[in-house]
Amino acid sequence: MTQVKNLNSLETRFAEALQTTHISVDQKVYAVALSGGGDSMALLHILSHVLGPKNVVALHFNHNLREESASEALWVKEQCDLLGVHCYVGAWQDPATKGNIQQQARQARYTFLAQACKEQGGEAFCVAHTADDVLETFLMRLGRGSGIKGLAAMKRIGEMHGVQLLRPLLSFTRQELRDYLVLHAVSYLDDPSNENEKYLRVRLRQQKELFENAGLGSEALLASAHSLRRAEEALEMEANRLWGKYAAHDSKGVTLSASFLAEPEEMQLRLLEKALLETQPAPMAPRTSKRLLMLARMAEQDLPATLGGCIVHCTDSGFLFLPEKGAEKVKKTCGADSRTV
Repeated sequence: MTQVKNLNSLETRFAEALQTTHISVDQKVYAVALSGGGDSMALLHILSHVLGPKNVVALHFNHNLREESASEALWVKEQCDLLGVHCYVGAWQDPATKGNIQQQARQARYTFLAQACKEQGGEAFCVAHTADDVLETFLMRLGRGSGIKGLAAMKRIGEMHGVQLLRPLLSFTRQELRDYLVLHAVSYLDDPSNENEKYLRVRLRQQKELFENAGLGSEALLASAHSLRRAEEALEMEANRLWGKYAAHDSKGVTLSASFLAEPEEMQLRLLEKALLETQPAPMAPRTSKRLLMLARMAEQDLPATLGGCIVHCTDSGFLFLPEKGAEKVKKTCGADSRTV
């Protein structure tokens, strides 16, 4: 009887969670990023149960980084066939062999997910991030000295490569999803990398009890991460308002009025980030330390200088941002070589 009660409570919470991410039974198609692991298999089953299998499409990306990848892709497709869910499989044709392979794999996966979602007629694609992912990411970034943006909990509703990204399971723990899978007799794959201690996320996961005993409870840390999400959204709203005040676009490029340097440093950093990404789109902005150095250069008018694939030049109206590929034109204009921050 206890199991049935818990199951019913979990089902009710799932329905409420889908509503918070605007997922509704309206004949729209929603894509699911399906690795085959426990979290994503739970999400697939929940969505196919609530929306119907014809309103769900599974997107599986084969990273081609392990020998088992091909057979796992076949297994995932078989599970989708049993549910009556269409499964679209993509593969990393030229997987990275050096550098930050995890980061490169993530970028390749999200590029595939966004493109495949469009091709399959998806309203949005859903990923199975849980409360555990929020907590682990918070701790990892805390160790790197991240600011508010890095420490803030993941957005429930975001965007990736021009496609809406939904995270309906952020209020659920990994264990709750495992309980759901057991109760519904759903199979899933175990990724061996989840036990590999060379990854910081795995080491943090293994120290959960130690954190709890030290008074750093999961609920309190998650509350902090979600509080920072609210603060981040307020700061970003203010940055957008100031962007309209200080930024201008013309045929030359993006210009920031010099008076933006009178704003609080946090706003300066955000406006500089926006200018860089508007000029030279990238997956992420240069790290804070680099942007602080650029702000110092701008305050001293020690320009031109380059950062994030952009060159920043002083003008009568403020600071002009151009793609670095336009450096030759800038050199002719200012008569000086640029230096990289």
